[in-house]
Amino acid sequence: MQKRLNDLLGVPGGSSAPAVSDTTVSRVNGQAITLYQQLWQVDAEPTLSQMEALSNIERDQADISKRWNEFKNSDLPTLNRLLHDANVPEINLNTEAKYDESQGDEE
Repeated sequence: MQKRLNDLLGVPGGSSAPAVSDTTVSRVNGQAITLYQQLWQVDAEPTLSQMEALSNIERDQADISKRWNEFKNSDLPTLNRLLHDANVPEINLNTEAKYDESQGDEE
């Protein structure tokens, strides 16, 4: 289960890291950030290569979403049963993240 999650999310370096060509959340996120930064640096229409990059990001994002839903619907319930049996809190994806607003950006 850990390997499947690492293959989906991506892991930093090391021998267990997915190949560079694998689609992971980390990789797609990094590509989207890079493209966003390129687009906002200039006051011009996107180039052909940037539009192609956007298409690739959208395709990879659809693949990641599909794989995430598969993990969420098959592996997560199994993991939660194991956690429940071990008297450890289960993973609830519907819980809103709580954070301390005082630590936010004060602009």
